[in-house]
Amino acid sequence: RRIEYVRVTPRETVGEIFIQIEPLNATSCAVRVTYRLTALSAAGRTFIEHWRGEFANTGEQWSAVLNHYIATGKPLGLVYDVLPA
Repeated sequence: RRIEYVRVTPRETVGEIFIQIEPLNATSCAVRVTYRLTALSAAGRTFIEHWRGEFANTGEQWSAVLNHYIATGKPLGLVYDVLPA
């Protein structure tokens, strides 16, 4: 399965997210998530630069969110804040 969507932050960024799910066996699968981000302004470039630095930490979050939803049918409700305080 493949899921694709676009996220637009007006005057800042356009992001394409591609999610590919491959079954491994009857009870598990591999998931590949690919992002393509485009800055629309200086603020967008700042966002992308910061996001790239935080990206390595998102895999575990994706896994927790998806596994929780599969197990319970309810969203986990995590918010990923990539902007510096």
